[in-house]
Amino acid sequence: MHLRAPDPLGPSAVRKGGLKGSMGLRIAIFVLLLLGAAGGLHMALGDPGDAASLSRSVFLGGSLLEFVAPEGESDRWHMLGGLEVVVRFPREERIAANTFRCLLNGADVTDQLTVGRNGAAGHVYPLLEGQNELACQVFGRGWWASRYFQDAALVRVRARGPLSFDTG
Repeated sequence: MHLRAPDPLGPSAVRKGGLKGSMGLRIAIFVLLLLGAAGGLHMALGDPGDAASLSRSVFLGGSLLEFVAPEGESDRWHMLGGLEVVVRFPREERIAANTFRCLLNGADVTDQLTVGRNGAAGHVYPLLEGQNELACQVFGRGWWASRYFQDAALVRVRARGPLSFDTG
């Protein structure tokens, strides 16, 4: 007859929650690997030096708003009369649309837009001659919690007055 010393990680350890601890560790490792893969993909597709964008993408799950019109940073000149604006909320189920704000050169022009669950549209004015900044912001829930986060987008447009045909 052969006697063995009791194994500290034997059947009694499993009954006392050892298996649950092991499963929790496996889940934690899986989540970390998943976040690492998402971060690697983001860095491969985006700017590798943009750590703020990576953390924003992990917590928010991508941008909560994006400009459809005007197109950002284009060489197109706009007339002083006004600017057509179309903003889309790609993740509309996580957006608090009533928190949407639009600023043209620092002035609140939200009243000039029609805001809905999936975005906002309208014409904003007055544009100033030269460089103009249009900033939009909205609050929405992130992937991981019910907390609300602010997301913003900025586009710069150039405007000029009517061309003068007087050569006199």
